[in-house]
Amino acid sequence: MNSLMRKFKRVYKNSTKASYKSKTIPDLSSLFTQSELQKSTMKNGARSSNESYVWSPCTNNESYASSSSAGRDLNDPSSISPSLSAPNTNKAKLNKYIEICKDKANKHGFSLQTEIHQVLASKGIILLKKEQFCLELVRYIDAESLLNNIQSETINRDVKVDTKVYLELATLLRDISDRTDRRVLKSELNRLYEKATKEDGMIIEMFVNLVTKLPNFQRLSPVGEMELTVNFLDPILSHVFLCPDSSKHLVWLNRKDDNTTVCRPDATMVALPQKAENVTLGYVEVKPLDVQSNPELAFIDLVRLGTFARSLMLRKSNRKVLVIQCVGYTMVFYLVSEHSDGITQMVEILTIDVPKEITEIGGLLQKIDDLKRLFLLYDHQLEPRYINVRALEDDPTLTVETINPKRRKKRIPSFSLV
Repeated sequence: MNSLMRKFKRVYKNSTKASYKSKTIPDLSSLFTQSELQKSTMKNGARSSNESYVWSPCTNNESYASSSSAGRDLNDPSSISPSLSAPNTNKAKLNKYIEICKDKANKHGFSLQTEIHQVLASKGIILLKKEQFCLELVRYIDAESLLNNIQSETINRDVKVDTKVYLELATLLRDISDRTDRRVLKSELNRLYEKATKEDGMIIEMFVNLVTKLPNFQRLSPVGEMELTVNFLDPILSHVFLCPDSSKHLVWLNRKDDNTTVCRPDATMVALPQKAENVTLGYVEVKPLDVQSNPELAFIDLVRLGTFARSLMLRKSNRKVLVIQCVGYTMVFYLVSEHSDGITQMVEILTIDVPKEITEIGGLLQKIDDLKRLFLLYDHQLEPRYINVRALEDDPTLTVETINPKRRKKRIPSFSLV
């Protein structure tokens, strides 16, 4: 208080040109008491640059104005809170991820074997494969939850092969060996087929075909693409996707169709409503095990499948297409569908290891429920009609051009196709 008194006398003398003679200590409390206007202004946090206060009522659509020295430029993106500028919906987050991948494709391209997710994303295709998610993608969304949600919406887990049929199959295939009489085994399977439903009968027919074609042992010499297709893959795929009663066929052709521009998929799943009309339902690409000498070919197959499927999907009202990648004795099934406008999702729904010899047939029993579910998905959800007369032009060769040859050999592949 003494220091304040001395300061008061000095100010008084400067102002009046006379000394303050009174011994009475002036009441200085008013200097430290805020007016009602000041209290209201401080409460609402708005102060002018000359330390006087300006207050106005604030409504839901108005904000408080701060001084020019303390205020922020709302047009400056750096002044906006991250929580406001960050995308807050899955669509916005996926669009952000896609834009990053497109920018990367334009700048320096990709290493196909380590950045396959981003190669596809640069074309608006989000690849979701269990336990193999793009690290850039998981910064934006919970990829695993998205994968699980799509699988649960697509695959009906309540669908199972009849318990009696399953147990009889297990009994017949349990002790199978290279000395098994195949003719007797096929007769017993055919008797079981007579008692089964249509869907369960499809599973039994598959085993009959495998018993007919599988060798007694796996040979050491490499199996080529044609032999792999005819003797190992087709005995399974043909019974799931070849349904003449429904005019649906699996066609091994290696030729162009309306949706693949200049490229030739190894097989197509087609519906034939009438003699002069065919509607594609999905695609198959096959590479034998000796592709390991040039593994990039199998990665290119996956890019081709994604691009083919996106073009085809846009011609279907429910936006669903099935594609299959076969690498050696492993088949991976993907459902390609529309996430939202401009964004396509390519989701792994099933992986199957094909038996290499007759003694391995029993191992396929654990997948027969999944195969029955896949058959029902194919039969009920893949539409045998187009809504667009022509496919959109989306050349897969242009996607492959985003691959940078200089980046190919730098790292070990970080993505497993099977």
